[in-house]
Amino acid sequence: MIKEAIDLFFRIPKFRCVPTVLSLNSLLFVLCRNRECLRIVPQLLLKSRVMNIRMEGSSFSILINALCRIGKVDFAIKLLNYMIYDEFDPDGKLYSLILGSLCRQKKVNVTSVEVMGVWEDMKRVGFCPGREDYCNVIKFLGRQAKGKEVFDVLCEMKREGIKPDIMSYTMALNGLVEAEEFSRVEELFDEILIFGLAPNVLTYNVYLKGLGKQKKAEDAYKMIGCMVELDCLPDVNTYNTVLEAFCKVENLSRVREVWSEMNKKGIELNDRSYKLMIDALVTAGEVMEACNMLEEMLSKSFLPMLSTYERIICSLCHEGLIPEALHTLDIVSDHGVLPGSMSWEALLLGLKINHDFVGDAFPSLVNLHKN
Repeated sequence: MIKEAIDLFFRIPKFRCVPTVLSLNSLLFVLCRNRECLRIVPQLLLKSRVMNIRMEGSSFSILINALCRIGKVDFAIKLLNYMIYDEFDPDGKLYSLILGSLCRQKKVNVTSVEVMGVWEDMKRVGFCPGREDYCNVIKFLGRQAKGKEVFDVLCEMKREGIKPDIMSYTMALNGLVEAEEFSRVEELFDEILIFGLAPNVLTYNVYLKGLGKQKKAEDAYKMIGCMVELDCLPDVNTYNTVLEAFCKVENLSRVREVWSEMNKKGIELNDRSYKLMIDALVTAGEVMEACNMLEEMLSKSFLPMLSTYERIICSLCHEGLIPEALHTLDIVSDHGVLPGSMSWEALLLGLKINHDFVGDAFPSLVNLHKN
């Protein structure tokens, strides 16, 4: 039916009728609903000029909507500029559409400069951003780790009388935590509670991350109790953040307690949980327990990061536990994780010091060569 619609459009003059922009818009609307048909649009626009049909603002709107829908936001912005050049006034909805589409782009390298450019253009022509516009910009800047900019947009949002949602506050909190502006973090978290918003698990996790960066591990642990009291159940990321906080202050006994609590409460451990626990054990000199934890990690199909793996190998070799180091090399390499240069250097140095284990090393080295 698409072909018939195009043919009918071009035959309009033969019926002694004058084709209008309404006819063009009707055909554009049909073509823009189909991604494949969009390829026909440039040719159609060229021919429409020969037919003395001048595009109007509504025509630009149809095309910009289609470009945003298929992710070609850069072309949509160019078309918006052409629209303004042709002295058509885009409405606020069109700016909001482009801004939102630009903020949602994840597979292309959209910069904060581009987003803020559209944001400022929107305000310069007299349109006031709405709640959705503010939220889109805050989320985008949050993903870009632009902490100060997120906080500034949040403040502007409040000045305009728009109440931020909990996600906007969470993004702003995260930006401040990353920027290590902890006094502002406290102020903003208090503001959330004063305004009667209910922090969700993401909000608490961000706040806990800030406490961890300040090495306030005990405060972070107490916050878990507050979460439970407020019916906000901690997740694995919550506990991992608290684990990391205790790791930073090298308090292995508290790390063990949190780990035990995670198991008792049925928290589903992930690879980061094991990495934190293994690193804590190695730091405390409990390298054999770290080896056992590594084997448990592998049994659950989690693969260690190379840095975690190498810390264990280096610690074992440093303590002269060459057979244990070789055993660890074997079981980890069987899962497709090969040692790095630090492991080889530590192993060779260990074998140089302990000649008795040189013979035991050959089977492991052959196994590594096969992998």
